[in-house]
Amino acid sequence: MYPRSRALFVALLTLLAVLATAVVTAPASSAASHRMTRLEVSFSNSVVKLINAQRRQHHLKPVKLNRYLTLASDRHNRAMARVNTISHQLSGEKDFVARDRAAGFRYRCWGGENIGVSARVSRAGARELQSLMYAEKAPNDGHRQNILNRHYTMVGVAVLRDARNGRLWLTTDFGSRC
Repeated sequence: MYPRSRALFVALLTLLAVLATAVVTAPASSAASHRMTRLEVSFSNSVVKLINAQRRQHHLKPVKLNRYLTLASDRHNRAMARVNTISHQLSGEKDFVARDRAAGFRYRCWGGENIGVSARVSRAGARELQSLMYAEKAPNDGHRQNILNRHYTMVGVAVLRDARNGRLWLTTDFGSRC
């Protein structure tokens, strides 16, 4: 009897391990399966260049593009587009730090997020959003403070051209690992 019980126990453990692996990896693989189009990537790269030009004007080091922050930014754009609502945290959604961590970025010190939406679904629309954030004036200048934060060393920028809603979504996640 003991060998049969042991074999059944091992089979159940194996089945549970397979099921647990499927449950743990399914959300990440399905969320990561989407990629920005080439045009969206080129828009995003244009925004990164603009961010670094803005930082250079203040004698700040450039931020380097980080794939995990970009993935988190892209996922947030898609979540906002699904409900056609701009928000740093949609109903039922984790905050940006938790979203960045879920995408693979490991914070140690600093993090920030800028979001924007425009009816101009073009590179010019993406750059205009970034320029408007940079041009903010105190006391309502949170986006500008993120752009010019000397602690940030990395950035993730995602642009989504949303044909269903006729909008361009921009999410920029900043971070530093110290």
